[in-house]
Amino acid sequence: MTGFHRVLFAANLADWSRTAFDSACDLTRHSGGRLDVLNVIDPIQFPGPPENLNFLSVLPGDTPEHRAQVEAQMRAVYRAEAPVNIHFHIWVGDPSEEVVRAADDLDADLVVLGTRGRTGVDRMVWGSVAESVLHRSRRPVVVVRDPQPSPGRRRFRQILHPTDFSSLSRPALRVAIELAHAHGATLRLLHVETPHEASHGPAGTRPTSEAMDRLRHEADAAGIEVVVELRTTAVDPGDEILQASRQTDCDLIALGSHGRTGVRRLLMGSVSEFVLRSATCPTMIVRDGAEPHEFAASPA
Repeated sequence: MTGFHRVLFAANLADWSRTAFDSACDLTRHSGGRLDVLNVIDPIQFPGPPENLNFLSVLPGDTPEHRAQVEAQMRAVYRAEAPVNIHFHIWVGDPSEEVVRAADDLDADLVVLGTRGRTGVDRMVWGSVAESVLHRSRRPVVVVRDPQPSPGRRRFRQILHPTDFSSLSRPALRVAIELAHAHGATLRLLHVETPHEASHGPAGTRPTSEAMDRLRHEADAAGIEVVVELRTTAVDPGDEILQASRQTDCDLIALGSHGRTGVRRLLMGSVSEFVLRSATCPTMIVRDGAEPHEFAASPA
């Protein structure tokens, strides 16, 4: 693990985004890299004079004084608990478009966004900034939801990484290992298998056991404490993941996107989406941006 040397955090100045910001700081600090904190001023369109059929773009408060005020707010809200190389940016335009463009222009290794508490996924991810960035970014994207944000700095002691051993789960594993290393946390690797999967192959040599051993060795090599667990369920893997998070008192769940259609399938009724919406601890979805999918906003 070499760390993330250039991390972009999409800032919205909300208190509930602190967990996402803290995670972005941890991921950057571990590599000694740079954290770019971006706030986007969203223009509002007003019609021009009757004799002018064009539309004028009016930017409320887009003045040097307003930008200075916004940057002061950014520095106050996003104050790192430990030294990290932070650069603040204020751009103008459509938030999702500007975040995607900034990730490319700044050559970010990772994009981090937060969603709001109990209604976070419904109100932000569905058809909005986070979903748009998830679909369109050519860079890996992390969306963090904290259902119970608190003013104090939360320390991750137990990080749960459910895995299906697919290539699409590897970015989440990398983030989980980096955060476990940064916090001195225990990484819990969990695979929930179906009865059919559990009965496949001779006892003691199931492919799932061998795959889990490979992940354990990879995490061990990073110098962190690792616990592995295989569970079998005939009902819903999502419920099993939530039960495991409660039983182990985990502080963070890190999941990858799965399915051929990546985020679209993930956000539309999959296990990861269910866990993101239902977990009582901070939860992050990590998507590999290698093959972005064309974005089509969900109906409001």
